[in-house]
Amino acid sequence: MIQPKNMMLLFIILGIIGVSLWFLKPEQRLGSLLNSVVINQGGILTFGYKTIGLSRATTTPCAIQSPSATSSIVHASFDVRTATGTANSTLMGTSTDTNGIDGLPFGGMLIPANTRGTFVATSTLLNNSIISPSNWVIVTFGQSYGSTVPSGNCEVIFRAVC
Repeated sequence: MIQPKNMMLLFIILGIIGVSLWFLKPEQRLGSLLNSVVINQGGILTFGYKTIGLSRATTTPCAIQSPSATSSIVHASFDVRTATGTANSTLMGTSTDTNGIDGLPFGGMLIPANTRGTFVATSTLLNNSIISPSNWVIVTFGQSYGSTVPSGNCEVIFRAVC
């Protein structure tokens, strides 16, 4: 039989674990992002996001939402890690929604059939690296790969403009 003082200690420990899990639960964005990392360096906020994979059967396989503050894009990249038998063009840019690029594109590339590819844009290469609050960085494919979409990921690093 559990002693009353041991029972009280057990409830306190379970309470601490429950409260800790409540505050440490992962943030869900689009259901496919790893937790965001926010770094505060002397009041300068930097946000980093990375997708777990590319969305299937779409021409917009990657969309990452910017923070709720006007931000500069420090780094944006996407990586296609597996080759398919189909060539495809890719483009990366900003948008006010997840339907496609409606701002200036950062750039893109043609991924030939049976190859992989990586595109990286940094703030020194971007035409306009300022993005409005809660807008999107989008990767588009020229055509949908359907159910054979290659594996890959996208990542964006934002720095809040204060």
